[in-house]
Amino acid sequence: MVEMQEFCQSAPKITSKPEPKVLYGSVFSEDGLWYRCKVLAYGQNNTKEAHVRYIDYGNEEVTDATQMVQLTGELATVQPQACKLHLHGLKPTCTAISNAEEHKRAVNFLMGVADNKFINVRLYKPLVHGDQSVPCELHCEGQDLNRLMRDHGFAAPITPVASPGRGPDQSPKQSSSQNGFSSSSNQQQAPRQQRQMQQQNRQEDGTAGKQGTTSNNRQQGANRAPTSRNEQGGNRASTSRNEQGANSAPPSNKQLENATREIKKKDRQLSALKTENEGLQSLLSSAVQVKFTKVQKSFEKVRTLRKEMPLDVTVDGVIETAIKLLQNTETSISKKVLDAQEVMAANDRLEECQENLRKCTDKELLPDLMVARNEARQETFQAITSFLSKTKSLPLVDRQEKVKIALECLEAEYFDLLAADKDASASKEDSSQIADACIQEYTQWKTDKCSYLSSIRTTTDNTLTLWTSLLAKLLLSFGLDRDEDVEPVESTDELIETLMVAIDTELYMSQKSYTPVVKLDPSLLQTKQQKETIKTGVLTKTVCCLTKELRRELASIETLTELYNHHEQLGKELEPWMNSKPDVSEMQTVQKDIKGLRSRLRHKLADKHDMDEAPELCDEKNKESLNDELGQIRSGLQEAYATEDKLLVGLAGLTKRHFPELALLHPTFRIKDYLETNGLLKHGRDLQQFDLQPLPSTKSSIVKSGQFNGQNIVIKSYNISSEDMRTVLLHNAIAYSKLDIDRLLHIQLIIPTSELSDQLHFQLPQLPLNLVRTVKETNPTALHLQTIFKDIVTGLKALHGLDVIHGALHPENILVTEDMHAVLADYDFSKTPTERAQQGYKTDNGLHFTAPEINCGLEAHVASDMFAFGVSLLFAHYPDTAFTMQPDGTPDLTAITIKPELGDIIAQLIIYSQIKRPHADQVLSSEYFTIDIKRQEEEEQKRKEEEQRIKDEEEKKREEEEQRKREEIQKKIEEEELKQKEEEEQKRREEQERKEAEQTVKIEEQEVSVKEEKNTEDDDDGPPALETEEGAEEEEVDINQNMEAEIKKEKEEDSEQTPSVNDDETVSQGVESSL
Repeated sequence: MVEMQEFCQSAPKITSKPEPKVLYGSVFSEDGLWYRCKVLAYGQNNTKEAHVRYIDYGNEEVTDATQMVQLTGELATVQPQACKLHLHGLKPTCTAISNAEEHKRAVNFLMGVADNKFINVRLYKPLVHGDQSVPCELHCEGQDLNRLMRDHGFAAPITPVASPGRGPDQSPKQSSSQNGFSSSSNQQQAPRQQRQMQQQNRQEDGTAGKQGTTSNNRQQGANRAPTSRNEQGGNRASTSRNEQGANSAPPSNKQLENATREIKKKDRQLSALKTENEGLQSLLSSAVQVKFTKVQKSFEKVRTLRKEMPLDVTVDGVIETAIKLLQNTETSISKKVLDAQEVMAANDRLEECQENLRKCTDKELLPDLMVARNEARQETFQAITSFLSKTKSLPLVDRQEKVKIALECLEAEYFDLLAADKDASASKEDSSQIADACIQEYTQWKTDKCSYLSSIRTTTDNTLTLWTSLLAKLLLSFGLDRDEDVEPVESTDELIETLMVAIDTELYMSQKSYTPVVKLDPSLLQTKQQKETIKTGVLTKTVCCLTKELRRELASIETLTELYNHHEQLGKELEPWMNSKPDVSEMQTVQKDIKGLRSRLRHKLADKHDMDEAPELCDEKNKESLNDELGQIRSGLQEAYATEDKLLVGLAGLTKRHFPELALLHPTFRIKDYLETNGLLKHGRDLQQFDLQPLPSTKSSIVKSGQFNGQNIVIKSYNISSEDMRTVLLHNAIAYSKLDIDRLLHIQLIIPTSELSDQLHFQLPQLPLNLVRTVKETNPTALHLQTIFKDIVTGLKALHGLDVIHGALHPENILVTEDMHAVLADYDFSKTPTERAQQGYKTDNGLHFTAPEINCGLEAHVASDMFAFGVSLLFAHYPDTAFTMQPDGTPDLTAITIKPELGDIIAQLIIYSQIKRPHADQVLSSEYFTIDIKRQEEEEQKRKEEEQRIKDEEEKKREEEEQRKREEIQKKIEEEELKQKEEEEQKRREEQERKEAEQTVKIEEQEVSVKEEKNTEDDDDGPPALETEEGAEEEEVDINQNMEAEIKKEKEEDSEQTPSVNDDETVSQGVESSL
């Protein structure tokens, strides 16, 4: 085994496909050791996994072929150590292929009976290596395993095949033809377990794997196998005939064969008995080792148990930790909450005094009430200071963390108990007395348990002491140099049995699922059941009680933390007013300034009115000066109004929280009106502070635009026909202003008319665009539209969540900011949602925004807003497409091609049935609003950029190709020009040389002619010869000069005939066109 591990760890892994007839080494998955194996299959499902069989143990598994090594030398030549066996005379009722589940049950049954036990194997044939199996009988602890498998229906008898003179057990083909259970292939045991089982089998059988003799002897025991009735009858008849004819005739060959067969049968029986005897002798020889091994293993279990479960009452577990947390009165928070009652009572007294001041309408009673309030405030502040000081010293954070951990540990460890006791855990009873009783009961149970287990362990310890003494005596008796005799050792078997019983008793009573190795007293089972029942009851009650107490403690910590934060904030609010009161002088000064500015404004407006009535009496300069003064006064007045509003917010807050008497002491501040109308209604103001102009985007005369303190605003006026209408309008407007929704256009203030009170003017912020102008003028992207409508549907969701119906949702009431976000404009507060919806709205492209149910006379509903939202969504994406409305009042979408995600949500919103329209939250979760349009646009932009890049590259390549062609053409032109010039130059040189040659000939001819003339003259004239020679030289010089002049003239003529630059361009163009 060691050689196998060393070789395989250092050997190289295989890289090619493994061969089925070659032995390999592979690591078994269960113990990580190397074993010899053969490959049964490879590369199934296109993987590099191999299905292997470990030849020395018989089991199989699938492993990674790339981690296998090829065996060589002795490791590859040693015969397999495992041999196949099958149950003699039986065949399986099922196989792994026909019924895998039943086959697995049969194997598990056989392993459960025989695993890790001594097995006596009786062979009916010699052991062989390979795929052939050998029939056998298995006996384990007095049980016939063949009979057990047959009785449990896992195996059935083999029907014998009749043949003359041969029984079924003697058929030479029977063992190999029957597919019985194999101890090597069918039992999927780990190699280590099977190795132990084979060693134990060899010990029981007296080395059953010996050659020839033992196997043949065991085969002689085949007569114990059941034989057929026909065979027995045939043998008896044959014997009778032999006896009858013994005296009359010699035995026939058949009789001799029968006799020989009978002798062999007796020999086999004898051999089987001898083998059985050898097995018993072998078992007897190893009995001491077996018993000592059992004692050693059991002792190790006891040692591990005592180490993991010490019998110390003081050892803290999860329950003990929770108990200590709850019993620690110094850090317990549940009782500390009662300390907050004092500060809460003082706060209640202060609130009672404040309420008396709110109800007071007589200024003469205010001083006494204010004194009582101030005293209550002083007491409350002192109580808050004391409470904060005490609470701050408590370890709230540390205590909360420890309680959370203890609660989590309890719930995790005792989850089953808490789940089984739902009624108890759901009980609202949280009495501390019940908790104390549970803790006391648990403590007593734990003490009793430790005492009981301690007595059991004492018994085990005493028995171990006797065992140790016995071993000491044995050690002493084996001393060869001892001088004195040693007392004989008492019975070791009895002591070992007693020790095993004591150890098993301790293990059995200490562990819930332990199965004893030896037979114990039956009363222990009943005792253990009783104790388990008591344990379950005590633990369930204790854990549930502790869980409730810990949760109550956590709730107390959270309550105390909230009280601390609340009173800390209240103390900060009270502290500035302990010895002071609000300063209203600034508010009085502002109101005085406002009064003066309003008076100046009225006078200047009167002057302007006079100028308008008599324009001939004033010039343009005076008008401009008056307008400038009006602008300055209005600007100052608006700034003063803004300051007044800011101061009024602070005074209203002080009135509401700390000084209710301010409303009665300073009626000009109109604090009461501010609180009742949520700061909207502004008495004493009028529209003269504004320079109002008609709103360009609307035709309505009741809506005008202007500026307030530098910001663009809209003034929307409502005519009041009755006091009831005024009340309803103000009520609706105030309710609208209290809606804390970001996507709604908020009302800034309401100005009542000062003369007849027949109008209310609403001041609202002015946004630059509505949806109609946005889609027609700014060309918004898909991302912009998604953002706009997500804002709108978010606002609708908030409105509908408060049971408010807008009723006037259409593109002109959807206002868009500069950053492409949207808000819902306010609606007509004088009308009901149904009346607003019945007003209707229609766009230029034929879309109607009134829901079908409104046209049928039904009341406006949440679904009516969603219909208008769907039509608005359709209009924003197709503002220039002409639509027609169907008879049922819904738009006809057949004229457009729409994206799936947009088309789905629009189709759901504009459906006729209002109950089928989605709500706002469902619309927000639709694909259109969840899809990442920004990412799509970025991808589209990237795609366009990529297309443009490819196009630019292609254009660049085309230009480069054209440039290359032009350069080639230019190069050819230049080469052609150069060639042409060279040819012309060559012609010119040749012409020049020809002319020079002709000239030379002429000169020579002239020289000859001159000489001839000279000679002639010489002949005629005679001397003087000297003068004649001088004259000839002069003539020769003159001739040379004439020759040079002619050559120079010819060169000039040649240069004039050379092509010019224009001629070159003409030639180039001609060459280029020819190319």
